[in-house]
Amino acid sequence: MIITVDTGGTKTLVASFDEEKNPKHIIKFPTPKNVDQYIQRVADQIHLITNDKPIDAISVALPGVVKDGV
Repeated sequence: MIITVDTGGTKTLVASFDEEKNPKHIIKFPTPKNVDQYIQRVADQIHLITNDKPIDAISVALPGVVKDGV
């Protein structure tokens, strides 16, 4: 199972994909402004969609400025 997290300034998407890269779950919610609430919400959603099944990979996209390739 592959998990993706796409976070923007207003919304966050958490999705899961099977081994054939077919989407299985997509959850959308407003991005919390508090970092602790954000981390907890993302973790809760990942636990919900994986149902404690093994995760092969996680991809996370976050907004921000890239400086010198970092």
